[in-house]
Amino acid sequence: MRQRDRYGAWGIDTPRCETWQDRAACRQVDPELFFPAVNDVTGSPGAETRAYAKAKKICARCPVRSQCAAYALARDERYGLWGGMTPRQRQRLLNRMKAAG
Repeated sequence: MRQRDRYGAWGIDTPRCETWQDRAACRQVDPELFFPAVNDVTGSPGAETRAYAKAKKICARCPVRSQCAAYALARDERYGLWGGMTPRQRQRLLNRMKAAG
């Protein structure tokens, strides 16, 4: 007998043990989209925004965006877009969190 698991996916009698990564919107996308070349984000003004634009659209509709961001912040990820946040945005957030105590 098949039944829906708690995420609405059809499985076999027992619920599937899924991680947040299994439900990420980016699973079916080329990972390089989330890790543009250094030259793409350090060049002209607005280069970072342009480099991450497509990836941010995917993050915007992701059901596990907050878990992804928390993962990157906890591991101090220095590269790539995680949870819709660029490395610069994550660093600013970490700095604010440290300053707040």
